[in-house]
Amino acid sequence: MIKQIYLTILLSSALLYAEMPTPKGLKLTNGPHCLDLSWHEVYLHYYQIQRSKNLNGPFTTLHSGTRMTNRFSDATIKDSQLYYYRVRALAKDIKSKKPTYSKWSNIVSGSLKELTSEQVLDYTQRVNFEYSWSFAHPTSGLLRESTQHKGNIGSTLAKWRRCTIGATGMAFYNYAVGVKRNWIQREQAAHRALKVLKFLKNKCTRYQGAWSHWVDGMTGKTMPFSQYDDGADIVETAFLASGLIFAREYFDNDNPLENEIRHISQQLWEEINWQFFTNKNTHNPSLIWHWSPNYGFKKNLFVRGPNECHIVYLLAMVSPTYPISKDYYDHSWLNKRFHKSRMLEGQSINFSKDYGGPLFFAHYSYLGLNPHHIYFQKSSYFDIYKKLCQAQFEYAKKKQLHGWGLTASKDPNGYAVHEPGKLDNQTISPTAALASWPYVPELSLKALNTFLNKTNLPIRGEYGFYDAFNDPKEWVSDGHISIDVAPIAPMIENFRSQLCWDIFSQSPEAKKINQILRLTP
Repeated sequence: MIKQIYLTILLSSALLYAEMPTPKGLKLTNGPHCLDLSWHEVYLHYYQIQRSKNLNGPFTTLHSGTRMTNRFSDATIKDSQLYYYRVRALAKDIKSKKPTYSKWSNIVSGSLKELTSEQVLDYTQRVNFEYSWSFAHPTSGLLRESTQHKGNIGSTLAKWRRCTIGATGMAFYNYAVGVKRNWIQREQAAHRALKVLKFLKNKCTRYQGAWSHWVDGMTGKTMPFSQYDDGADIVETAFLASGLIFAREYFDNDNPLENEIRHISQQLWEEINWQFFTNKNTHNPSLIWHWSPNYGFKKNLFVRGPNECHIVYLLAMVSPTYPISKDYYDHSWLNKRFHKSRMLEGQSINFSKDYGGPLFFAHYSYLGLNPHHIYFQKSSYFDIYKKLCQAQFEYAKKKQLHGWGLTASKDPNGYAVHEPGKLDNQTISPTAALASWPYVPELSLKALNTFLNKTNLPIRGEYGFYDAFNDPKEWVSDGHISIDVAPIAPMIENFRSQLCWDIFSQSPEAKKINQILRLTP
């Protein structure tokens, strides 16, 4: 509370007494049917972006004072005209709400260019990678929860400090993708990874080695997700643990920087006490999702499949320090409701029920864990999710949806888990199709082209497509959400080079998973 008041005072002082910093390093890059701007962040300030057809103006305002992100995508231009852009920072006086402006940045120019299919795929990966890289909290390097900024200055500042542990784990995969595609240097990635790891170790509140869902990116303290969810979240912790294992395997050079990455990654991984989060019931053993320092296990939500939590049980079983027995996997992941034999869009399915649930089930556990190697009965999880993606595509065609991809995301009524059937309100979430690229590349490409060519709704933002849109209600999400952005670049890379799958598969944990479950069909 004191630090938040201090930030507000600092912001007010900047408005009243100091010259506001000018945005530096303005750059322009070509995207598919758009021109993208980026610049060095002026922390805790909004921005105004202007465009002109002439170097000396007149300039017209495209955007002013509603977002704090240091990126902007201009997808409104329809010709090959040369355009000029400039940016300045602004802040609104807390009392009068009158804006105060910085000086203008340097001017950059560019025009639309046709991109090849490969360049479009590069672009799609890169704008999503940039969320993990450019939008990370400057103090900790943890991934901020979202770019949604509606509300007063106090609520905006609070949101700007709110980081999410699960998506932070996914960021480690994004660093490797950035190096692979030459967007950053390996040493840059290593320095960022070490910054995050040190914060996780030294600053973050932990509970039996586990982290909370939300963390204050400045202090490391838990930010409650709900009344009874104000402590450990074992699922978010598992997504982070996956990233820790990946970071340990990826940064394998023998130098002080990467040696320290491996050391801290292993230490944090070993300190997670998975056994603490079990119900100790020998007849119905299960992991429990949440633990609160104020309410204990009062929320009492069992982790049971099929859902996004596959990685939770697999990592808990192969923990080097606090492993759980395979009974937990057999009774709670593979529970009585786990599978139902049926024909779905002409395909034989024996997994989950109905259309198989929202598509984030196919993503979160498998950024590093290769679904080709994990089997349910005689089908690999890769083949299972491929069929479910195909079924969602066919469902979208029948329903005449504008694109395909139903998953958990924002929607016109707030936030919801969307899937075919009664939980479909025609809200499309681009991450559902884009992160499914390894399973159904042709269908994901169709979705990408559909999204890129949409003209009736402004669905593109600083980091690619906004979180979701709903055509019948003419609604578009207010920004991006980290847990939906973070899987896209690694999953596309798994299609292109299998980088993340290959690195994670070389870990002793991945090998032990195969040994425990005897997953060869």
